[in-house]
Amino acid sequence: RLNDVVELIRGQRGTTVRLQVMRKNENGFDTLNFAIVRDKIILKDGEAKAEIFEPTASTEESPAAYRIGVIELPSFYVDFNDRRQNPNNYKSSSRDVRAHLEQFKRDGVDGVILDLRNNGGGGLDEAITMAGLFVGRKPIVIVRQASGARITVHRSREEAIYEGPLLVMLNRFSASASEILAGAMHDYQRAILVGDRTTFGKGTVQNIVQLPEGYGALKVTIAQFYRVSGWSTQNRGVETDMILPSINNARDLGESTLENALPWKAISPISYTPVGNIRRYINELHQYSNERLSKDTDFKEIEENVQEFLTNVKPLEYTSILKMQEDAAKRKEERDEEMASARKTMEDTTQEDSEEVTTSNDETTIRSDAYLFESMAILEDYIRLQQRVEVKN
Repeated sequence: RLNDVVELIRGQRGTTVRLQVMRKNENGFDTLNFAIVRDKIILKDGEAKAEIFEPTASTEESPAAYRIGVIELPSFYVDFNDRRQNPNNYKSSSRDVRAHLEQFKRDGVDGVILDLRNNGGGGLDEAITMAGLFVGRKPIVIVRQASGARITVHRSREEAIYEGPLLVMLNRFSASASEILAGAMHDYQRAILVGDRTTFGKGTVQNIVQLPEGYGALKVTIAQFYRVSGWSTQNRGVETDMILPSINNARDLGESTLENALPWKAISPISYTPVGNIRRYINELHQYSNERLSKDTDFKEIEENVQEFLTNVKPLEYTSILKMQEDAAKRKEERDEEMASARKTMEDTTQEDSEEVTTSNDETTIRSDAYLFESMAILEDYIRLQQRVEVKN
């Protein structure tokens, strides 16, 4: 098993491990030898990434120049060994997101997007702590044991460090801890939820029970999550405020499609007070977004793919879905190149206008796509609407 191989490779930092690998060839197998010095492995791809997107230009409809900070969070992670050894300075998703938010505040962003697309979850405590960064010390999630005898309300212990405009991006593969955070942002009316119609719908807690004599293990469901509103995330997931066209909305995905999935249910809500008033803006945000989507070539093509999927007598073959994904990736790459070219032009212009210029050609941290562009446009609309209400008041 892979786990057994990993255990053999692990050892004291700085020591050498020699691997002998058999590789298949035309004549059978040949043997390759590798000497590797053991060291700490840091998986950067799984960490929170952040970037500030500058406005390309102001228009008559959009006279304000907004700076949008985007945080891409692949999972809710924590280094348990690091936390045991150094409880005041360890690696975790909530600490990384906190650092990004603090940097955003120093840089003067006008709004923040938290991208939870394809985030399958992780540590419950991390989701609770992260929710507190946006709503403060409040109840975040209710956990009900399988027996029904015990219900625990989990509260955030964090003070809110970012209270500005917030948008959360979701898709059908945002699950578990992602749904806890998204559900809290929705119930407290703290953020606009944008993306697929709903999330994955995993609202249960599992525990691994090892069987004796090496017979394997059992995964046992021991509890269920509920939002402060009393609604479960099980099967139904967390519905978004703004649904964007997506093939995921037409496919059978999520917990509800699994055999023997536990049903959705609700319990009595707990006492909580929303910190925002997102609902008042949703209808207008829909109008602005629908107008953009009707003209956007990327989303038009996505809609065509969805209709093709729905009208086929047979479900699309796997190769057809792959072709759609490849086409989307190609369009995304072309748009990234356009953005890079635009940035280069802006840098060149700046160099011409200034004698002393420090430029950075670092590659964009976060890959942009049609969904991110539209989410930024929605957030900018929200900021404008908020400012309009403040002026009237």
